[in-house]
Amino acid sequence: MILRLRTATRSTTAAVLLSAVIFAPGHGYAGSLGMATVGFMGLVLSLVYLWKQSLIAPMVLHFIQNFIAIIPAPHWR
Repeated sequence: MILRLRTATRSTTAAVLLSAVIFAPGHGYAGSLGMATVGFMGLVLSLVYLWKQSLIAPMVLHFIQNFIAIIPAPHWR
């Protein structure tokens, strides 16, 4: 999505911000704070993607984030 948005907007910054704005509402079930968190993580993972020029690094980071949230985090409460 970032590549297509960058072509359409002619701006990497706009492409990253727009992709996060488009991505976050898909997690509306998590409420406003959850959507804001997902939007922020979308920005971070987008920057990692641009830095590494590969989807592998953000995919691994996303897996680690989800793993921690699902497996050990509930036991920390």
